[in-house]
Amino acid sequence: MPAYYGSPCLVLQAGKTTCALALSQVGEVMRILEVGSLPNIPPYVLGLCTIRGKPTPVVALPALLDQPEGERLERYVTLRIPRGTLALAVPRVLGLADLSTLELERLPPLLTQVRAEVVDSIAIREQALLLVLQAGRILPDEIWNVLPVEASIP
Repeated sequence: MPAYYGSPCLVLQAGKTTCALALSQVGEVMRILEVGSLPNIPPYVLGLCTIRGKPTPVVALPALLDQPEGERLERYVTLRIPRGTLALAVPRVLGLADLSTLELERLPPLLTQVRAEVVDSIAIREQALLLVLQAGRILPDEIWNVLPVEASIP
């Protein structure tokens, strides 16, 4: 049973895609900050910003989900993961939800438009597909290794 099952999750939306993150992995929801670009990084990584005095990588949720550009990013959701802290730039934060009443399933192989390693499981919530994201997999190790950030959470 996944660690988030039965615990609150933060629900986000990008386009028509609804996603959830275990609240235990969420640091805070905050306004958008200025981002400095970096060379040779994937398009879903916007760059680095300074959060709480530390350089923090910023990942755009719509780009991570291979959605077309154009949706305005409204908030950062900071995530505490073993490699450090990262900010997920999202168009909408919908609120908290308890996933314990949902039937969670593994991602089917046909959903290739999403980076499958980021999605832990899927469910139907309010007649729409819900992707449960694995925060620790949003930014692969090969990207962490080239970023000028600290290696662990203080």
